[in-house]
Amino acid sequence: MKRIVFAVALAAIFHAALAAEPLVLDRDASIALALEQNRTLRSAEVALGTAQREADNPLKALLPSVSASASLNHSDTLFSDPVIDRSGWTFSSGLNVSLPLQAGLADSITQTRLDLDAQRITVEQARMQLVNQVEREFSYLLAAKSNVEILALGRDLAQQRFEQTRTSFENGRTSELAVLQAQVSAANQEPTYLAAASAYRARLQSFLIVLGLDPRAEVDLEGELVAEKADFDAEELIDRYLESRIDIRTQVAMVRSLENSRSLLAANTRLPSVSLSAGWSTSVSDPFARASRETGAWSDALTVGLGISVPLDGHIPNSSTDLSVKAMDDRITQARIQLEDLRESARAEIINLVAQLETSWSTMELSRLNVELSGRAYEMSEEAYRRGTTDRLTVEDSQQSYLSANQSYLVSRYEYLAGLISLRYALGGEQYELIAD
Repeated sequence: MKRIVFAVALAAIFHAALAAEPLVLDRDASIALALEQNRTLRSAEVALGTAQREADNPLKALLPSVSASASLNHSDTLFSDPVIDRSGWTFSSGLNVSLPLQAGLADSITQTRLDLDAQRITVEQARMQLVNQVEREFSYLLAAKSNVEILALGRDLAQQRFEQTRTSFENGRTSELAVLQAQVSAANQEPTYLAAASAYRARLQSFLIVLGLDPRAEVDLEGELVAEKADFDAEELIDRYLESRIDIRTQVAMVRSLENSRSLLAANTRLPSVSLSAGWSTSVSDPFARASRETGAWSDALTVGLGISVPLDGHIPNSSTDLSVKAMDDRITQARIQLEDLRESARAEIINLVAQLETSWSTMELSRLNVELSGRAYEMSEEAYRRGTTDRLTVEDSQQSYLSANQSYLVSRYEYLAGLISLRYALGGEQYELIAD
């Protein structure tokens, strides 16, 4: 599915380039682009492939080490006369096979599987962090874009009011001072609008870099800051999702890896190891002589060996080997303590996020009600101003209250969506159902 979304996004980019139109990106297309092109994620996936190959070949330690050799040497006397009249050439070759069998072989095989599991968690964490970053930034940009639109509306309304005041002055219904005040009020709206628009464009360019796009591209974001109210039971979420959190799973994997490393260390330092070896060598004197083999110049040898090594240091109390095993025990104990600390911190984080979401929803509802009330008050003041029963300052104050209420409502919606994103990340999975489209 994500490949399809990515293909659609690329097609949209190509079409936009041909048509010289702004590229329209929604949340899903942004996530798909980031997942496909993020370098950090791709590097983690390459490391996962390496770990997968290691795990797919667990018996590589049982393959013997094989080597072949060949040499051609020449020897002669320097000062004395040779005793035997030979050419001085000797050819030798050999084939050696060795197979060391460590006591911790099974633990070594287990470690490759543990390393694979750990790398899978690393890739998943990289994916989740990227999705979290893109989704949060996308929501922020939607809020920033809406804020620019609100400021543009305030600027336009102030300009309209200036033009109305100027018309009234030309018709003799108001003073020149009122015209100047309206003009100043309209001019004061422009810098605020321009600053917000510039900040939005800069933030959007940084976002495009994360997606792997040209930051100079013309892009329009499509979406709304809308989310349905979600009632969560913190304890239920903890029971269901706590152990699936990335930090918990990472720490669990670390504990298991340390336990296996301890078993491997103890086996290799306390249990005997076996070494099997075999070798065959041949030597020919005067290899260039036709009768070298008949004259006994050729010889060969076959050797087979079985060796057993029993380490003793590990059985001596407080030896360096014994202390290494005890130090590994301490590391395992510390890792288990850290795991319990992480679980407690995770519980507190989920409880706090759920409580914050409830507060954010209440704030959002109050902000929405304030928008309705201030909007009605602004409409009434505008109507009174047109009838001449109120002054311009009253209308401007009413307008500013209305626009500020819209901005507060916008911030509260973003904070609620950001809280949902944070909760989903805290639950350790891509729980897209927590966020409305």
